[in-house]
Amino acid sequence: MENIELKNKERLMKYEKLSKEEIKFYLNDVKVKVDRLIEKVGNTGFLHTNSRNGIYPKALNNQWTNGFWTGIIWQMYLYTKDEKYFNIGKAHTKMFDNRASKGHDGLTNHDVGFLYSLSAVADYKITGDKYALDVALKATKVLSERFLPNVGVIQAWGKIGEDGENKNRVIIDTNMNLPILYFIANEINDSKYSDIATSHLNKTIPCLIRDDGTTYHTFHYDDNGNPLRPSTHQGKNDYSIWTRGLSWGIYGYPLIYKYNQERKDLIPLAKNILNAFLNRLPDDLVCPWDYDYECYDGVLKDAGTMPIVALGILEMIKYKDFFTEDEIKDYELIAHNILKVLIKNNYIAFENAPWEDGFVRHSVKSVYNEGINEFCLWGDYYYIELLMKLYNDKTIQFW
Repeated sequence: MENIELKNKERLMKYEKLSKEEIKFYLNDVKVKVDRLIEKVGNTGFLHTNSRNGIYPKALNNQWTNGFWTGIIWQMYLYTKDEKYFNIGKAHTKMFDNRASKGHDGLTNHDVGFLYSLSAVADYKITGDKYALDVALKATKVLSERFLPNVGVIQAWGKIGEDGENKNRVIIDTNMNLPILYFIANEINDSKYSDIATSHLNKTIPCLIRDDGTTYHTFHYDDNGNPLRPSTHQGKNDYSIWTRGLSWGIYGYPLIYKYNQERKDLIPLAKNILNAFLNRLPDDLVCPWDYDYECYDGVLKDAGTMPIVALGILEMIKYKDFFTEDEIKDYELIAHNILKVLIKNNYIAFENAPWEDGFVRHSVKSVYNEGINEFCLWGDYYYIELLMKLYNDKTIQFW
């Protein structure tokens, strides 16, 4: 793939960087709303994947998004050191242990990283508690059992061995679930888990990433690992540019590079996807749910994708050998501008809007079922992770 240049970068850098005082103000605002949500669900309750009319229904710990709520709790502990959040996070670790103990009945798809990086791994990195590491290991073993040796990939959905649409199917989102395999491999000194992650990485990049830097949502292989066809589950069509899918590459590949630095192509690859994403942004600098439109007027926004992109920028520019000094300054400013645009243009619901439970308005789970123009847990979590990263770039990273 040839390098994809960033075009018209000046439009992405209209505002100055946020100050630490501004970021602290927004984090304090987050805390008020998080405390309100805790009062709603209690220490062992969870929030549904997306809001309904701006309000998050309560949920059991049986969704792929439960980890985002736990991740918010641990981020608030890092910010405040308030034992209240510590105790809730610890209670969640036990609940995630119970879920992992059910094996594939509790963890029915590839989303173990979303669930356990933000719960058990976060717990372990913050507290050093070996029990939390054991919980993460238990879940990672279940994820590893979704690996198909003959195909070389982790099957995203469906029961292994069953025929149907999900057989031998991969998904761009799995990029965010590979870091836990590398992390566990390092912690217990067992390369089986990192070998699985690397095999999946090597097999999927040629199929999921297009020459123009855009990505397919999902891809299918035959039983011998030969590529068959792309498809989508949430995009406009099988060949469209589902914007959240690009964000999983923009943030996912730099996170993987942290563990697999033999793959020197990962940062340039992520940079290409980033530039492809940024070049297509509309004038208001908030992405639509899919880029496969000649005109974005009236097209649903997916604002919850934007914090993921900003975090991907901050992660990739850590590796300075891949960027000039000017590029590092420019991309860092773009990350700040992404957040500032959300704040200035009324995409963030602050605590003075108590009739809304979430943080990032105008997000989309799926245009085909629910979570349309609502809050989505991942957008809310990544907004808070982004604030924490900008507040203290040495903060503990859960991935």
